[in-house]
Amino acid sequence: IKSDTDCRIFVDDEERGTARAGSLFRLPLRGGSYLLRFVSVENPADAVEQTWRIEKDVEELYVVALAPVRRQREEREKREAAARAEEERRRREAYLLQLPDERFVTFKDNSGKYGFSDRENSELLIPVIYDYAGSFSEGLASVNKDGKWGYIDKSGKAVIPIIYDNTCSFSFGEGLVSVNKDG
Repeated sequence: IKSDTDCRIFVDDEERGTARAGSLFRLPLRGGSYLLRFVSVENPADAVEQTWRIEKDVEELYVVALAPVRRQREEREKREAAARAEEERRRREAYLLQLPDERFVTFKDNSGKYGFSDRENSELLIPVIYDYAGSFSEGLASVNKDGKWGYIDKSGKAVIPIIYDNTCSFSFGEGLVSVNKDG
């Protein structure tokens, strides 16, 4: 048996040895059907299982390829990690959006940038990335970044793009906001 990865070899669930990458491993079997399982030494999640039929008094070379199995596992793990991160982002966004406006406190860090923390426990709620940030009202806060103004919601998402020269007071209850672009 020749393998592309160090792997443990099981015959009908009995461990029979370890094949080293690039080396031949001799596995004597009598004629019959066998369930062979090859399990990566590096990561047991990488495994191949096959039923092989061996003829009497025959010597054959079999090649075991676990590297593609490893790549598939790594790709699956990346997709699962991305899905978990997206689910956590959605959960965090839903949590932030349900908080009352009063919980969001504007603060300025040592670099002069603004963000929002939780009034109750000082947890960072919205990153410190703004040149200026106003208080939340009706779920929105005016922010300034790179000399332009807009409005963010409580998850930090720009709901009125940060592209305006200035912003004024508003009444979102009526769906109105005053902004000025290009003078």
